[in-house]
Amino acid sequence: MSVRTRPDGPETTDDSLTRYCADHAEAFRVFLKNEAVSVLLSAALAAILLGLVTYLNYVKSGLRITLYPYAPVILLILLARVWHDVAPRLFIPVARGYLDLVCAAGVAGTTCVAAIFARHGIESLNAPIQIGLALTGAFSLYPRRQQNLLRNFLLAAFSFGLMYSLDRSYAARIVVQYPIGFLLGSAANHYLLQSRKAQFRDIADARSNERHALRQLNKMLLPHQTAGISVGEDLEQTMPVGVGKAYVMMFDVAQSSRIRHDRFQELLHQTFCDCYAVMIERYQHVPLQANGYPIKWLGDGFLCSVGFPLATPTNASAADLTDSLADSFCECFCRNMANMRYRERLCCGIGVAKGTIEGFYPGNGPRLYDVRGAAAADPIALSTRYQDLRKVILPAVAGDESALVISEPVFLSLSPERQARYQAWDMSEPTARVRDDPGARAAYYRLLPAVPAAGGVGSG
Repeated sequence: MSVRTRPDGPETTDDSLTRYCADHAEAFRVFLKNEAVSVLLSAALAAILLGLVTYLNYVKSGLRITLYPYAPVILLILLARVWHDVAPRLFIPVARGYLDLVCAAGVAGTTCVAAIFARHGIESLNAPIQIGLALTGAFSLYPRRQQNLLRNFLLAAFSFGLMYSLDRSYAARIVVQYPIGFLLGSAANHYLLQSRKAQFRDIADARSNERHALRQLNKMLLPHQTAGISVGEDLEQTMPVGVGKAYVMMFDVAQSSRIRHDRFQELLHQTFCDCYAVMIERYQHVPLQANGYPIKWLGDGFLCSVGFPLATPTNASAADLTDSLADSFCECFCRNMANMRYRERLCCGIGVAKGTIEGFYPGNGPRLYDVRGAAAADPIALSTRYQDLRKVILPAVAGDESALVISEPVFLSLSPERQARYQAWDMSEPTARVRDDPGARAAYYRLLPAVPAAGGVGSG
């Protein structure tokens, strides 16, 4: 533990711990209250030892009255245990005061036993008052040293007053035991308090490091994954592993390599951020669902899936949701790219395919969740092929526009209202076909908004 320097001299380790606990006073008070609960709940051993001492005192002295002084202490300890088990929320706030009551009862018992033995001339069996004060003084759990000293002083004064009322002459003879017990208990308490301060700081540092680690994981994982990891789940348990049906969408900026503008990358990044926000809408952990899942971010586009590994939100059609997401992605693109005021018209292309994909964790290297096509008709690859088909369709029907191109299985899954917005593209000609989908008879497309040219404005 390092020692820092202050203007008036070197700062001790005790000083640094005290200042740290003072800076986090409320949390430290809560920590000490929990420590009081822990001490009380572990006091069952003390109750057993007191019972044994009571029995030995009775055997040695033959005095029945020695069976009673420690009984209240034992009952209080057992009551603390029962109270905590029945109503812990009510018990915890008063635990520290309850611990003081148990210690005061212990001091009273020790004092009474000493007075009984003194009256019967059995001083050789006297349990020294200083031992009782030292033990009870060590377990003072207040955040400031002055509070602990005052509490221990009051215990010593209470013991002396009780002994004085029971046997004045004996109280005068053993008066030296009180300052000795007070000093021993306070010294032990100071050591234990410093130890608890160090423990509190270590726990706080560990929790801070844990929170920092989880914040960093949040940059890489979905919220439910970091939540699961924080409560002990393995990474591999946090996402669906296996196959599922999905609609895969490929988004691409048309001719991005030819766009020359200072703000293009900045606005493209913002477009991707906005598209991700659209995907993650209606995200929840139980059941695990969201609008879409980002499979991969590319240089000028991205791949996402709808339906797996994140389920489609309840009562939503996965096909219709995919169609709606395409409109939202195009809107994000147009809104952000309009801020560039580029000299040429800017367009995007989207392709959608339907099929089976598989979620998995790699067997080696970083265990990052990944998705791949699980069938011969890989929908991830096909979404790219259908997106590329716009380069064939647009010159024939519209020219320089944004377009959404979907496969026939996707089209047939749409509601009639959404199907009505599409035009068919005959794929019987070899030049109009999609690679890797030789059996396809037709594709379907519709035009999307584009960003108009800004009248010759170039770089920003």
